Amino acid sequence: MYYESRINQIKEISNLSIQEQIECIKSLGIGKAIKIDNIIWVNDETPHGTGGYEAAVLIEKDSNYYQFESITIPWCSDEDIEEFINDFKNESIINKKYYFNIDKATPKNLNNKESLNWFICACCGKGFKSTIKIQSQYDQDAGFGYCSDC
Repeated sequence: MYYESRINQIKEISNLSIQEQIECIKSLGIGKAIKIDNIIWVNDETPHGTGGYEAAVLIEKDSNYYQFESITIPWCSDEDIEEFINDFKNESIINKKYYFNIDKATPKNLNNKESLNWFICACCGKGFKSTIKIQSQYDQDAGFGYCSDC
């Protein structure tokens, strides 16, 4: 699941070799994202810090972002990751393999500080909706913030 309540620094790595791209994906930290062609790989480790590193995979189309996959990177071999990278370069493969129609996807608000998103209260633990702009005053990261009760 892509956490919309995070701001991610996106680094363009399309010009790197496939092995360098694989290494970047394997070492992607929280709050970091990489872009290979029109595909964004975002570290979407849970905000609870359980250490389960997954990468949300989004496609950029017409200035919008659409998540179509979430991959548990530690379970993948380098060959698996290379296959994902190569497959994701072709929209028809994405449509076929993931039963995903890009024209009917729900856009994600990548790095949109004004959109309402779900946060987890760092004080009481309940979920609530707010914006990154409002919650940034508390210097929280990875989907945490403070609800109106706290």
